[in-house]
Amino acid sequence: MKKLFRLLLAVSVLFLFAGTTAMAKKKSYTKAQVLKKCKKYKTKKSIKKYKKCLKKYKIKKKKRSTRSTRSKEKETTTTYYVKKGFYAGGNLAYVMPGDYIVNDNKLGFDSSVGFAALGGYKFGKIRAEAEYFTHSSSLTDIDATFSFSSILMSGYYRLNTKNFSPIFGAGLGSTTISDENSFTTTSFHITGGVESMISQKLSWTALLRYMKYGDIEFDDGGTGSFDPTFALMGGVKYSF
Repeated sequence: MKKLFRLLLAVSVLFLFAGTTAMAKKKSYTKAQVLKKCKKYKTKKSIKKYKKCLKKYKIKKKKRSTRSTRSKEKETTTTYYVKKGFYAGGNLAYVMPGDYIVNDNKLGFDSSVGFAALGGYKFGKIRAEAEYFTHSSSLTDIDATFSFSSILMSGYYRLNTKNFSPIFGAGLGSTTISDENSFTTTSFHITGGVESMISQKLSWTALLRYMKYGDIEFDDGGTGSFDPTFALMGGVKYSF
């Protein structure tokens, strides 16, 4: 129940952060658009309301230029998204591991902080990504710490090429799990969240990840398994 509460809290923080950022981005209008919006107050001869209306909307300044320069200027002001090319970045993660089940005993993990280093290539809205994701978590009932190091190959889809967009993806990989011994197993993830452009080449992401590690086998023939792990992730990416 405690882990479910933590997960709901993490999701709430993610969407509150995304919503606040989206609301903070005010749309800018040309002078002609603002005058058109405020015209109804001017015709009613309400000068006070007319002036308030003019102040309400942010006016986008236009520069006189050639036709080709105008089209280029329009492209950079409407979206920063780089449609194709290589990128690299990193994420910090708040990790909520699932229970560890061994010899019919269920042991819980403490929450911990993780890190991801990533790189990939964009094919428009679709991108292919390689990622190294790692975190260490201690068992709550006994004095033992497990280290999880994963190499993941993933595919992501961005809903649009505007400055702010939902994004989701999934991937497979190999994970090394270590305590006193070291084990290698398969793993997969499903990840979703939002991405927003800071500049033409720099962006930030806020993501929620579902991660499942495969079972590990002991020398005596026994096995250990892990319930799903959830991670709230945030970071930046740079497009080349």
